[in-house]
Amino acid sequence: MISPNVILILSLGLIGLGGFLIFTLNRKSNAQTQNLKATDNFVKEVGVVLSEVFPETRFEYKSDIDTYVPLPKANANESSESPDGMTLFLGNLRNRTQDMGSADRKVFLRDFLIQVTSQTDLTPERIKETLFMRCRTPEEFATRECLMGAKDMEKPFDPIIIAKGEMQFEPVLNMDDAVQTMNAENMREAGFAFDEFIQLAGKNLLSVTPPNSPDHWEKLEADIWISKLNDDFDAARVFLFPEELSFPFTETPIVYAPSHTICLITSKTDEATLKRLIELGDESSQTHRP
Repeated sequence: MISPNVILILSLGLIGLGGFLIFTLNRKSNAQTQNLKATDNFVKEVGVVLSEVFPETRFEYKSDIDTYVPLPKANANESSESPDGMTLFLGNLRNRTQDMGSADRKVFLRDFLIQVTSQTDLTPERIKETLFMRCRTPEEFATRECLMGAKDMEKPFDPIIIAKGEMQFEPVLNMDDAVQTMNAENMREAGFAFDEFIQLAGKNLLSVTPPNSPDHWEKLEADIWISKLNDDFDAARVFLFPEELSFPFTETPIVYAPSHTICLITSKTDEATLKRLIELGDESSQTHRP
């Protein structure tokens, strides 16, 4: 027979456990609410800047893809008419500006939008100074085509895609506040031949690559390193010019690049190390350069 004291102790324990669970759930709920409010505020801030930079364009925010998309003009006679403006994915911008004050963030967003949409600075001289090669995955190219491709296909986005093995690369302009995608039309308008364009992009990338130095590799754990150059071209360097780099080991590097901004290497082939390489790479995608 269980004594009343034991029953009392068990009851108090269950009550305490219930209270702790309620407190924990409320705390998580409050944190989620605060994050949602912060996200909503950022969405509103971006919406204000978009209306200033594109005063003649209406935009709609699609929460499922965290993206602002331009809407056709209200007085358009044809539903297929392409709207002015740009499709803007907020994920990277949110992470890049999260530590800024609201005033600084507004200035940054305005400068960013003006720079990535302006074509007036795309002189041959400007292109020669800023053209680089960036690594992308096939999935990234497909997603961008869905977001940026013209719906009526009258003016399709014509990317320049270079393949080396199973990796894909594209020439981009490394501007002050953003990386601007180049397409075949821009290349031809600037008077460049294809081979010349690609060689120039590679030459410029090598010019900002540390020569024969392993110092830009940061050791995360035993036998695993990450590139700390963090300039959007970490993966492109390793895949395009491995012979121009020095690694912190003599063996052939095994590379994990979850995005063009993240590049991890190891010299080990055992299952545990490779599994950890992927785990650290995925974590770094959220903390180093989302």
